[in-house]
Amino acid sequence: MRGRANQKPSKILLSTRWITGKTDGGKLYASMSYVLHKNIAIGLDYRPLIDKVEFMGNWRILPERQLGKWSPALVLGTSREDYTIAHVEKESRAYYATLSKSLFQYSSGESAVNFSPYVGAAYLDAFDDLRLIGGLHVRKSKFAGLLQHSGRNMHVSVSYDWSNMSTVSFLFWGVDKGFDLPGLSLTYRY
Repeated sequence: MRGRANQKPSKILLSTRWITGKTDGGKLYASMSYVLHKNIAIGLDYRPLIDKVEFMGNWRILPERQLGKWSPALVLGTSREDYTIAHVEKESRAYYATLSKSLFQYSSGESAVNFSPYVGAAYLDAFDDLRLIGGLHVRKSKFAGLLQHSGRNMHVSVSYDWSNMSTVSFLFWGVDKGFDLPGLSLTYRY
């Protein structure tokens, strides 16, 4: 769920992700979420290689206000993810809270580049671990890049919106450990 609420949200989001080198629980992932309200989304994620379905949800408690004024978005959520701690890969339910804000825009019109950092915390119940998370989202027209820190590792994705309803992303998981976990994600919105 994005920080701004002034855009008309898609009602249904379908997404799939494939990352080489992960365990069966994280290698192939599909999700479907439904936007109940412009600030609340619920859904299911499915991991076909281990035949597991899990609940996910997001609640944008505070939407981001206009560019240039300090009023970040506050989003709470939960999802099931695969994590690695001390070389042990394990699935865990995560509960998270993030603050995000479009801080500035370089240039304007079609050549505008928007910079939106986020920071927050995630609690992983399987590890009884609280992690600081954060990152930077950079967007220029139909192109976007995301640098994210999951509390232990850095991840990068480069995305292209090939239409108003579909996005393809190239993923580089664990870039701080080399580019040994590349992947691909496809998202469809309607």
